[in-house]
Amino acid sequence: MAMIDIEENITSNAADILAIAEARAAAENLLGNTLSRHRSAINALADALNGSPDRIVRPGYWVSLYAREPSTSTVISNMKFVASILEWTEGREYENGVQYLRIAQAIRLALAVKA
Repeated sequence: MAMIDIEENITSNAADILAIAEARAAAENLLGNTLSRHRSAINALADALNGSPDRIVRPGYWVSLYAREPSTSTVISNMKFVASILEWTEGREYENGVQYLRIAQAIRLALAVKA
């Protein structure tokens, strides 16, 4: 039974982050183009975001993502958008807020390695 719960959490990360992006857009009165870009970034990284909860909080996981992609700048841009969205959860009452911040931190550290 616990495996089912874990599996449900894994597959819902990208969907949860899409909901966060929409909440952020509404709260900050972001233009439709911005939300559209955020959705695209999340969708582009959905496979990575839906990975193992233990792995997605490791910077090396994200480094390997942009290291194997031919269009590195697009992947890095998407990672920045996702990190920004996840950082927005800080101080707000999200059930998985701590996990979201850990993912954002891992992405930021991976980007720092690239810089």
